[in-house]
Amino acid sequence: MTEIQRDYQRTGGASQRQSQSPIANGTYSRSVASPSTRTRLYTNSAMSANIPSNWQDFNTSGQVWFAPQGAYGSEGITHGVMVGAARANSTNLGEATRQYLNELLQANTYLRQTGGVQRANIAGRTGYAVMLAGRSAVTGRTEVVTVYTAQLRSGDLFFVATVSPEEELYRYNPVFRNMVGSIQLND
Repeated sequence: MTEIQRDYQRTGGASQRQSQSPIANGTYSRSVASPSTRTRLYTNSAMSANIPSNWQDFNTSGQVWFAPQGAYGSEGITHGVMVGAARANSTNLGEATRQYLNELLQANTYLRQTGGVQRANIAGRTGYAVMLAGRSAVTGRTEVVTVYTAQLRSGDLFFVATVSPEEELYRYNPVFRNMVGSIQLND
């Protein structure tokens, strides 16, 4: 998710560069620890979620990223989850999701959509999920990104993006499902 953090954080329509990111001082490791089976509650003014106890949280304007040690640095995250909101130009969730995905794929040219958009439940709301994949410049391995979207009461698009190397999905998918299932929004 190198370019997602770097080029696609929108706060009022303005991009924020990765150099301003709190994850920029991290280092990447070839062997990242598996997610803990124990969780902790993360809470901010917009949401709460259960995250693995061995993951750190990084707050920026409009987003929060969750990642284990060794999975983040100046090029983004290699394992973890990003949660945030993006300004939507449509009140139709399907159209807003398509627009978000198109912008995301334009900013992250190494990623490709690998399947159709599926219905999903996010924070008790009807939403969508779509899988993307591509070769990560950081790890040199195929990275799988699943993007979940739902509409906020404000009309903005709420999103969750999970990321893991393809060969580690068996370890991460249950964690991602539990985390997405635990999200509660305060809007």
